[in-house]
Amino acid sequence: MIFRKFCAALTLTALLAAPSLCQADTTADAGETTTSQKVVLTLGSSTALLNDIPYQLEIPPEVVEGTTFLPIRFVAEQALGAAVQWDPETRIVQITRGEIQVKLSLETGQALIDEQEVEISKPPFVKDGRTLVPLRFLAENLNVQIDYHPTEKTITIININGEPEPVNLPPVITSLGLQSDVIKIGEEASYHFTYDNEPGESITAREWSYQFTGDTQVKTGQPRAFFRPGDYILSLRIQDAAGNWSEIATTSFTVSHEKLMSEMAFKFSKPIFGELYENLENVNFHNFTANENVTFERTGPVLHMSNSPEVVSRPGILYQSEASGSFRFFYHHLNGAAERQYLYIIAENDNPYPVTLKTLRSGVGGPVTDYMNLGQVVSMRYLTSQPSPAVTIKPGEKIILNQGLRHLNKGEAVTGMQDFQVDGTITLSVVMGPEKAPEPEPEPDPETELVPEAGLDPEQNPADTPAQNGSTASGDTQQGDAGLNSNNADGSNPADDTTGFKQSASGTTPNTANGSDAETGTDTDSGSTPEPDEDETSKPVPVKTPEQILKEKIEYLLSLPALPRHPQQVRGVFPTADCVVNIQANGEINEKVTLGKEDPGFDSWVEGVDPLTGETIKSFGNYGVIYRVKLTAPDKTGVMLNPRGSIFKAAFQGFNGQVYKAPETGHFVGLQKAAILGVLEAGRTAEFIYTPPSGSDTPLIIALIPEKFWETSGQ
Repeated sequence: MIFRKFCAALTLTALLAAPSLCQADTTADAGETTTSQKVVLTLGSSTALLNDIPYQLEIPPEVVEGTTFLPIRFVAEQALGAAVQWDPETRIVQITRGEIQVKLSLETGQALIDEQEVEISKPPFVKDGRTLVPLRFLAENLNVQIDYHPTEKTITIININGEPEPVNLPPVITSLGLQSDVIKIGEEASYHFTYDNEPGESITAREWSYQFTGDTQVKTGQPRAFFRPGDYILSLRIQDAAGNWSEIATTSFTVSHEKLMSEMAFKFSKPIFGELYENLENVNFHNFTANENVTFERTGPVLHMSNSPEVVSRPGILYQSEASGSFRFFYHHLNGAAERQYLYIIAENDNPYPVTLKTLRSGVGGPVTDYMNLGQVVSMRYLTSQPSPAVTIKPGEKIILNQGLRHLNKGEAVTGMQDFQVDGTITLSVVMGPEKAPEPEPEPDPETELVPEAGLDPEQNPADTPAQNGSTASGDTQQGDAGLNSNNADGSNPADDTTGFKQSASGTTPNTANGSDAETGTDTDSGSTPEPDEDETSKPVPVKTPEQILKEKIEYLLSLPALPRHPQQVRGVFPTADCVVNIQANGEINEKVTLGKEDPGFDSWVEGVDPLTGETIKSFGNYGVIYRVKLTAPDKTGVMLNPRGSIFKAAFQGFNGQVYKAPETGHFVGLQKAAILGVLEAGRTAEFIYTPPSGSDTPLIIALIPEKFWETSGQ
């Protein structure tokens, strides 16, 4: 027997993507007449509209377990013009529409389309003596168009005598669950679901979530196992290739108190780099014994650090220092001003010869307001980056290294971590400023200086002497200055200004002694103003090239004042940017190594100098430092990363050379949880690379847990 699959279930939101329907009408196309019939039904209502005319139903449409059912006789006869027959002996409903014949058995739940059996996940049923049929069955097998309006809870069915345009409906999840309704603590979870969709159309996205009964928090993802006994709700929605999302499907399951494996043993037995360790056993990493066989070696290039002031409320120079050879450059700033600002990274070559600047690694992000995610993204980009083409800076040239970075709105931040190599010496500057440099205020021509009026003391302030017609000579001058200042403030071009003092400098100086109008220059007496000489007339302002405009902007930015450093933030040049950490695990006890915290004999803050003030400073948190952590253990040992600040979201390069998030999803809050860094095999040495991310708190603990303690969860 030939089986043809059809989708018998349709949840309400599965119709959200269907196109809206026009009113029923009659149209002609290529000589063929096409008629349409429109029926509107409302869930739970016994009143329908047939071509906008009210019609009383014997039974209303309803939703049963997420599937919409319609009264078949009314829909078939009134909307589709089909014939309906009922055989009480066989309990079979037969629908005939043209050459299509449908048989539905209420006894067996089977359906036949033109004598071919089809699978049906939700069979029709009888209620109050009337048969109800799944809506999707009608949509896909009887050539009708359907539209669902969720706000009004109405279903519109339009029957077109002819071939209607195909409607891509959202997928429908028909089943969802785990391998069992009850699973053990530490038992690997197996997720499965089935769905109905258009033939051949793929599912492009899945969104899983779960919730412990009694908790308000809904967590995303598919845990490999569950370690907290109790009842859970599992949810899923899927998206098809057309972009349609399904209705959210849910199911419930229970985690029993029977323990198959602890969380630590499970996650170390099949480690996934960066996976979250929930720590439901309340392991206290702080109480682990400090490893005594560890060394810290400061090495690597010079570190240039620009993070103070972190919040920049006005234009100014944030950092400026000479740089040469190999160096790392780390910066993190956000706009604290109401108006938008731009962050500029400027490199200047003061040498009489060209220099070549190479970018070896680079991670840059922003402007954004999610500072934690920004730090993680920049770390990942840096760790996965490759060298970029070199830039040649000509003698005396100044260039902006981050050309194209958009403006920062208030509260938005930009972070960068880059490794450079230069074959000379350059001056590196970080400046917060406007998009354009203001036009310089023009200086008056000495030959057209304002001449004091007859009888006026040359030393007297013109503002103290009233001019005729109720104005003052200084009034015009002040008006001109105000116009320039206003233009400078909003970024417009003051060269277009033709008022005030600039007018005087071009030979149209107002003469209040002879009664001329200070604003128009017209003579109010019988005399006339002499025409200016040809060489005294205004000359057109020359058009500046983009190169000239850029040069003037850079000069203006570098002329801004240096902003003071905030005492709790870091700005400085530090002699080393890397730290090699060698750890030899004991193998007999749980141990810890702390990074990013000053402990005697262990890690410490890098010490350097503020290049703008000459003060000695420490790099609190060691942001911009690359930690290369090499671990060796005599026995098989699990390694975790446990943040010790309030919030944390980082990235690291794992034992296999790949880069991972820590944690894999979300972020850390508090001191309880950890991320899996990997498992050390006995006698082997492995290395991971880490850098403190901006926007997160340091320090952190590297926890070393021998295999013998995995099942007891480190206690």
